[in-house]
Amino acid sequence: MRKLLWLLPVIAVFATAGVAHADGVIPWTGNGSDNLPCSDGGHWVLAPAFGIDSATLTVNGVDYVMTQNGNGSWSADSVGPIDDASTAYVTYTGAGDERDHLQLSHCEESSPSPSPSPSPSESPSPSQSPSPSGSTSTPPPSSSTSPPGSSIAATSTSPGSSSFSTSGSPVSPTAFTGGLPVLPIVVGLVLLTLGTLGAVLGRKRVRE
Repeated sequence: MRKLLWLLPVIAVFATAGVAHADGVIPWTGNGSDNLPCSDGGHWVLAPAFGIDSATLTVNGVDYVMTQNGNGSWSADSVGPIDDASTAYVTYTGAGDERDHLQLSHCEESSPSPSPSPSPSESPSPSQSPSPSGSTSTPPPSSSTSPPGSSIAATSTSPGSSSFSTSGSPVSPTAFTGGLPVLPIVVGLVLLTLGTLGAVLGRKRVRE
């Protein structure tokens, strides 16, 4: 029954061959039907294709111009579902050959729609923190200066002793005597003492 369904469009093609100016028609006899069903169309090949000058594929009433490939074969891709009830044939120009036949090579797979690529989000550039000001506080130099003449010389009050200042330099004998020389005074005191002792001793001798 299926073969009869395939022959009906072939008979119709032959009936209108003169109008289409085709030299011949090659019906699809089921070669490659093991690929069925095809949901999105199929890839059809006319090979061998001896004596073919041009070829047009018709699948379920839709025509597709076939292109010539290497080794003299022709091919075309059909769109739409293909199953056991589908009809297909090739009308060609040229001498043709009884060995030429049409076959379904494989089913066409629908290419998945590309997913939109995410738009790159620009990350904000980091803000630069202001550099700290280079002001430096310089403390005023503390310098303590002792007023001139503030050093007190330590002297001894005992007569005849040498006096020295805290700096180690000797102090003149006239430092605390109001400018009078110390040595003559000491000598005078000694002589006065000796004279007094001599007078006392002289008085004692006279009494004896």
